Amino acid sequence: RPDDPLRAWDELIARRGRTVGIGGADAHEFHLLGLKFAPYEALFQMVRTHVLTSATPLTAETVYDALRRGHAYVEIPLLGDAQCAFEFFADDGRHVVGIMGDDVELIPDLSLTIRLPSAATITLFRDGQVADSTQSDVWRVPVATPGVYRVEVSLSGKPWLFSNPIYVHAPAPAVQTLRERDTTQSIVDSP
Repeated sequence: RPDDPLRAWDELIARRGRTVGIGGADAHEFHLLGLKFAPYEALFQMVRTHVLTSATPLTAETVYDALRRGHAYVEIPLLGDAQCAFEFFADDGRHVVGIMGDDVELIPDLSLTIRLPSAATITLFRDGQVADSTQSDVWRVPVATPGVYRVEVSLSGKPWLFSNPIYVHAPAPAVQTLRERDTTQSIVDSP
């Protein structure tokens, strides 16, 4: 598990708000006595960023838009291949109300759902802290508190998948229209 980058990411989100996470390999191929060590071909396959978009055909703009919105997750494919079968979304029991990267209002019956291609250890983080963990291929977690929720998945104790957060915020206060305010005031002022 890349502890330092994940801790820095959580701290950055806490200080500055929405911060999209993507994965990248730090490759340093070198040659010695005619042998190739840490070859680029292998190193660049160690980390993948999957981008979630419904647009077809894909264009550079749809990919950049999905990345800006945090509609992406990171995979370490040496441990298993998610093949875009990893899902992390917010729903109200009837409809999906947001996916990783989205801002979602805390509404009645709000849950976070995680779906995997096979059973693995799923850890849910809230505001950078472990909130809960389970071993499953599908997990639906009721949400009662606003916060920044993200998921990490591991296989056999090794890190595999890292979601971008879903940002759950408190409902906006109701705003009275001018007419509602006048009606309320008239009732209060009446003898």
